Amino acid sequence: MTNKNSRDAYASDHKNILTGLAMKKYVQDKTGSIGLRLCMQLIKAESKQHYYSSVNLVSKEDQLIITEEIKMNLLAKSCFSPGIISLVSNLISSSSKAENKDEVWLREYSEGMEHEIYRIPLSPKLEGKYFKDIVKIIYLKLKAIVFGLELTCNNKTIIRLNPSTFRVSNIIENKAHVYIICPDQLIAENIEVIDMTKAEKNNYFNSK
Repeated sequence: MTNKNSRDAYASDHKNILTGLAMKKYVQDKTGSIGLRLCMQLIKAESKQHYYSSVNLVSKEDQLIITEEIKMNLLAKSCFSPGIISLVSNLISSSSKAENKDEVWLREYSEGMEHEIYRIPLSPKLEGKYFKDIVKIIYLKLKAIVFGLELTCNNKTIIRLNPSTFRVSNIIENKAHVYIICPDQLIAENIEVIDMTKAEKNNYFNSK
């Protein structure tokens, strides 16, 4: 991570790049492996090219997060979807419960501010179910909104947004995680052990 409030963005990026390359070189010298995956935050978009131009030290699996690119993308998206910047900002930051508001829209907005995004391991009890069914089950039991699925196959991480008709299998072997929106971490953690009673299963499948 870099200091996004740095007075000299280029200097901070250069320091981060050198640190990252030194780490990759150290691992390569100690283990002989050149497959270290590096995740790095940079401020300036131009710094990405400096990193990728480094000779024989860069893996295609590396992930570079550019602060300015994210800002510009959000600004562009806001032209087509007004309010998206506020939505994303509230989801990635923590907010305490706001005071009661008289107007309906203010109450709804304050309630929405309490929600955050979490990445949580999926309960093995949901093995073999379609993603759309997992979404429904979790919402009915915990009032949490599942919108993404992450699987690890052949040492590669795959993330899909709302793969509705995908049947989720081998949950433990594939290290299945879900991305959810909910009010607090306690609710999110319950997804790791979520299960359905026999009565709940009957009610759920009878209602389909």
